[in-house]
Amino acid sequence: MGAFRDIAGQRFGRYTALRHIGMNKRGRAIWEVRCDCGTVSTALSNSLVTGHTQSCGCHRLDRLRETIRTHGEAPRSGSTNEYRTWRQMRTRCENPADKGYENYGGRGISICAGWASFNAFLADMGRKPTAAHSIDRIDNEQGYQCGRCAECVARGAAANCRWATVKEQQRNKRSNKLVRCGDADLALVAACEQVGIKYMTAVMRMRRGWSPEEAVHTPVGQVPASRRDRSGSRPVRGAEESHG
Repeated sequence: MGAFRDIAGQRFGRYTALRHIGMNKRGRAIWEVRCDCGTVSTALSNSLVTGHTQSCGCHRLDRLRETIRTHGEAPRSGSTNEYRTWRQMRTRCENPADKGYENYGGRGISICAGWASFNAFLADMGRKPTAAHSIDRIDNEQGYQCGRCAECVARGAAANCRWATVKEQQRNKRSNKLVRCGDADLALVAACEQVGIKYMTAVMRMRRGWSPEEAVHTPVGQVPASRRDRSGSRPVRGAEESHG
């Protein structure tokens, strides 16, 4: 089964290591552990030793409940943005009738067992930093993963979600266009920032048929030579926009 460090009986935060139960696909030791609250689950040995994993989530829940009590926040989860995010996440991954299912559940994007309950999801993710933030998968080819539940541990799946702004998420889109800037290929948002052109200006240009390079590198008020009329001076009708 391979060499592993024997940590049986040792405590790590609220966890006590019970027994070694195998290795994951990356060769890391998996241990059965018991939390002080009585929950028995699994965890990676190195996550325990480094302090990355210290409880089943009950400690985060305790702190969250204390925060709610201290600051007088309404306890009805159904009224919060975070709860709506969790429900929408489940719907687009699990309901074939949902309009977003094709791009989520329909292509294999799933939610790990650790986030089956809203409380566990909230304990891991915390509150949104601002109303402009929404949930974002760091690796767009992977699912909504907490990185600590038994399912994630068995698959060697790392935590894969964060709260991000629309601009941050645009850098991470599966369909993001790459634009050559100097010696680097940058995501469209990053290229616009480097050149100093508004992102929506580039988007509108591309919707009119401009290439990503033309959309980003052409100064506002000008058009590429390939899109000028025969006189070489006037833009093709509709080729420029007012978003600059």
